[in-house]
Amino acid sequence: MELTLSLIHLNVRYKEIESNRKELIELNRKAAKKSQFIVNTEMAISGYSFTSLIDIDAYVETENGPTLLALKEIAKTNNVYICIGFAEKDIKTGILYNAAHIIDPSGKIICKYRKINAEARWACPGEGNQDNTFETPWGKMGVLICSDTYYGLFARQTALRGAQMILIPSNWPSSGIDPRNIWRARAMENGIYMVACNRSGKDRLMSCDNAWSCAYTPGGDEILSQRSMDSTILSFQIPLLNGKLTNTYRKNVLKTRKSELYHSIYLDMRHSDYDGGDFTSYYNMPKPGKYSIISFAKEILSKSLSSKKDNGLYDCFLKKLIRKF
Repeated sequence: MELTLSLIHLNVRYKEIESNRKELIELNRKAAKKSQFIVNTEMAISGYSFTSLIDIDAYVETENGPTLLALKEIAKTNNVYICIGFAEKDIKTGILYNAAHIIDPSGKIICKYRKINAEARWACPGEGNQDNTFETPWGKMGVLICSDTYYGLFARQTALRGAQMILIPSNWPSSGIDPRNIWRARAMENGIYMVACNRSGKDRLMSCDNAWSCAYTPGGDEILSQRSMDSTILSFQIPLLNGKLTNTYRKNVLKTRKSELYHSIYLDMRHSDYDGGDFTSYYNMPKPGKYSIISFAKEILSKSLSSKKDNGLYDCFLKKLIRKF
C-alpha cells in the first residue's frame, strides 16, 4: 500500500493573480485524479516580493476567497487533501499573514498555519505556540513554510507534536543556501518525512527558475528532487505499513529528547542585526529601477579625430560618461 502525493510546482507570475489562480486550479484539478494529497507552493497566486501593506493589499485573500473556495470544491469532488500557501487576510482583524491552510476531503479547513519567520514589510508573524499539525488516515502531519525550516527548532517542535511528515510550501530560489541540504537535515534530525513544494518563475527580486521541489525519507534518503522552469505536477509514492506512515525512525530519535525541559520558542527575525532584519539580499537579483542607455557612433566620430591623441581623449570621455550613469 502506498500514499500518492503531488506537488504543484507552479510558474508563479508576480502580481498576476488571475492567471496564477486559473493555472493553479487547473493543475490541482488534474492532480486530484491521481493523488491522495496535493501540496501547493508558498504564496501561490500572488508572487512573493512585496514592499509594504499597501503594495500587497490587492493580492491578499481570506479563507473564503475565490482560490480556497475552488480548492475546497476540488477536495470534495475528488476525495483528496490539499495544502495551499497564500497571502491571508484575517477575516476578524484584517491583519495580513503568510499562511498555509490544509483542506480535507470534506472541503473543511483542518489546519491553519501562519509563517513565523515572515516578511517584516507586510506580514504579521504567526503565534509561536500555534498548532501546525493535523490528523490524516495515514498518520499525523504538520506544515511549516519555507524559511521556518532554516533552523531546527520549528521542525523539532512539530515532530514532538506527533507529526510523521512535514509539508513545506516554499518560495526558495536556487541562489545562496541550498534548501535540499536543510530539508534533508530536518528529516534526519527528527526521523520524519519532509515534503517541500517549491515554484518556478521570476519574482520582483528573485528567480526561482531553477528552484528545487523535494521529498526525503525519515532516514534522509531522497524520494524526489526535481525542478522545472514550466508549471508541472510532480507526483510520487510513499510506502505505508498497514496503511500508516512508518514511525520507527521518529520514535527512536524522539525518545532521546527531554521534552519536559522544553519551553515556548519564538524566533522573530524582524529584529535581527543582519541588514536591519531585511533578508532580501539573499534573493540575488537587483531591485528594479530605471536604466539610462546612451549610444555613440564611434566610427563616425573617429573620422573627425585627426590623431591617436584625439582618440585617447574620446576614450577617456566615454569612460567618465559611463561611470556617471
